[in-house]
Amino acid sequence: MAAELAMAASVARSLAGKTALVTGSSSGIGLGIASVLASKGANVVVHGVGALDEIDRVARTIAQQHEVKCVASNADLLKGEEPVKAMVDLSHSALGGPVDILVNNAGIQHVCPVEDFTLEAWERIMAVNLTA
Repeated sequence: MAAELAMAASVARSLAGKTALVTGSSSGIGLGIASVLASKGANVVVHGVGALDEIDRVARTIAQQHEVKCVASNADLLKGEEPVKAMVDLSHSALGGPVDILVNNAGIQHVCPVEDFTLEAWERIMAVNLTA
């Protein structure tokens, strides 16, 4: 029984000391992924679009629930390499280390009748969902 408890405890915090960066993690599936990684002991860069204070609230909630460190980022992934580098730098400065786990979860959709679907909307979807 003691061995089973010890193994369960080691699995429960199996990502302790690791840092995860999860794009699109301020809501939805990404939030679920970030929460599970934190529950396993990983520190997490929580990323989303919108107001940084709202994303920070999500990061603080995850950190408190799972007793890990979390930091918020609203980096615009459509702006090339610099925002991505800034998130990696944020991982180093706020969480104390490099990104060990990367989850590219950010994604958008555009819902409208096909005849109203513009090339601009299509290109934005491809830029976020595939390139970012």
